[in-house]
This record gives sequence, C-alpha cells and structure tokens, in this order.
Amino acid sequence: MSSKKVLQKRKRVVMTIQEKVRACERYRRGESLHKLSQEMGAGLSTVYDWVKQEKELKEKLCEQGNGCKTKTMRAAQNEDMETDLLLWISEMHRSNLPISGPLVMEKAKALYDAAPGPSGERKPFGVSDGWLAKFKHRHGLQFDSMQGEVAEVDYEAAEKFKAKFVKIVAEYHPDQIFNADETGLFWKKLPHKTYLMKEEKRASAVRQSKDRITLMFCSNASGDFRCKPVLVYKSKCPRALKGVSIPLLPVVWMHNSKAWMTQVLLHKWYFSHFQNEVKLYLISRGLPPKGILFLDNAPGHPLNLQEFSESNPDFKVVYFPQNTTSTLQPMDQGVIAQFKCLYTRNLLRRMLHEGDTPDTIRTFWKNYNIRIAIQLISSCWKEIKNSTLNIMWRQLWPDVVQGFEGFPKIPTEELAQLARIHLFLLFPSVEPTSTFSSISFFLPVCRKSPTVTFLLSILFIASLKKCPQSHF
Repeated sequence: MSSKKVLQKRKRVVMTIQEKVRACERYRRGESLHKLSQEMGAGLSTVYDWVKQEKELKEKLCEQGNGCKTKTMRAAQNEDMETDLLLWISEMHRSNLPISGPLVMEKAKALYDAAPGPSGERKPFGVSDGWLAKFKHRHGLQFDSMQGEVAEVDYEAAEKFKAKFVKIVAEYHPDQIFNADETGLFWKKLPHKTYLMKEEKRASAVRQSKDRITLMFCSNASGDFRCKPVLVYKSKCPRALKGVSIPLLPVVWMHNSKAWMTQVLLHKWYFSHFQNEVKLYLISRGLPPKGILFLDNAPGHPLNLQEFSESNPDFKVVYFPQNTTSTLQPMDQGVIAQFKCLYTRNLLRRMLHEGDTPDTIRTFWKNYNIRIAIQLISSCWKEIKNSTLNIMWRQLWPDVVQGFEGFPKIPTEELAQLARIHLFLLFPSVEPTSTFSSISFFLPVCRKSPTVTFLLSILFIASLKKCPQSHF
C-alpha cells in the first residue's frame, strides 16, 4: 500500500455575481483573501480574480439588478444586435405596444440579417426558445400583461379637459356636480385560489357561476349624496323576486338580455330616477335644483343625451374625452374597487356565519340568489364612507377635496436619503451617495430601469443644491 497521502479533490463552487461583489466589498473593508477563501469555499486565486474584476462585476450587477442570478460574465455572441434589440423593446414599451416572445425572436433575426458585413462569412443565427430564455436572463427582462385602460391614456387631452372643467363648474356648488360609472360583477363567484397542505399536490376545482350583472354607481363631488345603485340583470323578473315589489328594492332594477347597460336604459335612468333623486336632495340642502352629470364615452352612453334635456335645462350632461377615463373619472379612482372588496368580504363573512362545515357552505351557496345579492350590494354601497366619495375627485377637482391641501413638501435632503435607501435595497453591495462619481456608477442601468433613473435624478439634484459649483 502506498504511504503517500491521498489528496481529496476540492468541490467546485460557483458563486453568483452578487456574492462575488459582496466578497470584494468585504476585502475592501479589510478582510483577508485567505479568510474569504475559507468561508466561501473558493480557491485563493479565484477570490483574487474577483477582486481584480470588481469593476466589471459591479457593472454587470447594476445592469441586471439585485435579483441577478448570473454566475459568469460571458458576453453574448451578438452584442451589437442585442443592444439594438433592447432599444427596440424599450421603444415598443414607451409606445404602449405589446410584444411577445415570437415577435422578439423575429425582430432579433431581422436585426442580425440587416447588420452590415459580408454575409458569406457570417454564421447563420438560429433563434429558439432557448436563446430567448438566455436573452431575458442576461438582460433581466420580464414579460407581463398590459394594464387595461392605463396604457391608452391621452394625457394631453386630460390636461386640457382639467382646465375646461374648472370653467364648467365655476357657478356650481360641489353638491351639484355628479359622476356615474358602470362595472361588471360576478355576483355568485367564489375565489378561485385556495390553501393546500404540504402533502397535497393540487385542489379539486369547483364549477364557478358565470352569472354576471352590471352595476352603475353615482354620487356627487362633496360625497354627501349617492344615488340608488343601478342593477342590470339578464331577466325581467327572476324567480327569486317573485312577489317582491320592484320599486321598493334598494336598487334601480333594469333588465337586458346580456345584462349590459344600453343607451335606452341610461336614458330611462337619467330622466326617471337621477333627476328626481337629485332634485329632492338639492331642495333639502337649500340649493337650486340644477346640476351637471359627468360621464365617459362608453358605448352604452347616448352622446345626444343633452339634447333631450331641453325640457329641463337646469340639468346638463358633460362627457369626458376619449382615453382619459383612468385619470379623470372619479369613480375609477378607487371607489368601484373598494366596493368589490367589500362585496367579497361581506359575502364570505355571511357564508361563514351560516356555518363553516362543507355541508353548510354548500347549502348557503345553493340558496344564495339575486335577491340576497341585492341586499348585500346595497349595504356595501352604503358602507363606503362619504370622505371616500369626496376624495375620489382629487385628480379632476383637487380644490373640492375636504382637508386636502396638496401633498406635503419633503426637504430635498430627506428625498435624497430615501433614494439612497431604495437604491441600497436594489443593490445591497453598493453604497450610493449624492456624489457624482457614485451617480455615474449606476448610469449603465438607467436605460433599462425608469425607477433607477428617477432615484438617480433625486440624488443628482441634491448634489447640485449642496455643491452648486462642484460639477461645472
């Protein structure tokens, strides 16, 4: 038997770029390479190479952010093409145009083919799902769904309408300014997610009800008055309302085969319900019986509604410009979202009040009908506070919001400190300051991260106010 000592082969350890940057920071603070090598399980020469490549490692970390899981700095084979592709993706994002994986791959191939140089000497570029996954990983890209109407906002038209709005309401009291908006509600639908035990792999699905109704809510700018909710159902008189007086319901009952708000239904509500309710309210407040109703340009809203108001010119209808609903429509500033949260919470609370066993829950859900839902809708609408109905006008009419004196002014240095904290959370291994050298360190990531750009702008302004002559 040989007496030579058998050397055990050291296990290969691969660190992420973030871990390598942290090791470099510890070395700069005075820790020895030998100590870092032992703690991290890497060779001494390997740790020394990290220290020599510290600048490149930090630049790579800035490009991909704190969630970077890349372990090597291997460059892409077609860096110029990927740079142009990133610029194209950013342009599509700024234009609110959706892009998909196949579209990105087609654009990459087109950019590669259009690049200058002798085509005969170039290797063919094959795009695949594997290349796309690595491209997303290299540049920290995430594909997500676009958010509804927000992507279509016409900010220029919204600003113009705000100036016009002030002139329109100049001779009116906040009690005389109203807004109404519709929303769809699946009134008999349970949450589609549930909790599982560790040993369970999946949950059995329950067939969900797709019975949908349309609700319309209306209130004034002061928040002191709210109309009866309008409920549009698919049936004129469902079985659950047999023997019930429809006019005595806590909602304005309307019907349509598709449960949608139509121009005929809105016309009927405006003249038969809205004007009568508003007149009684304004007279009780000692105000002239006149007002303005603001609506959006939905297909179910008749654009010539004002022409029918000649018989009662005290009531006017004004329509918001197209593609401004998400920023101007008061009801879209959280009121409808709060109502749906209250409806779901109160529905589940009522269900558990009947019993928490599977049999009692099934019985409750079987007996839950539109008549019970109407009572729940009415109670949730009344549960919304008047202050909530008032503050929803903050975007369109900030002067009418009670107790709202604008956002508090935060000192520049305090904003700079908050920006440093945010940047530290994004890049723990970097210590951002308000010096220009620290700011320039993050510049490579600015084109990919609007958040980082905004935070750096705060730091740059703070540095100029602190030393206005030091950078010029």
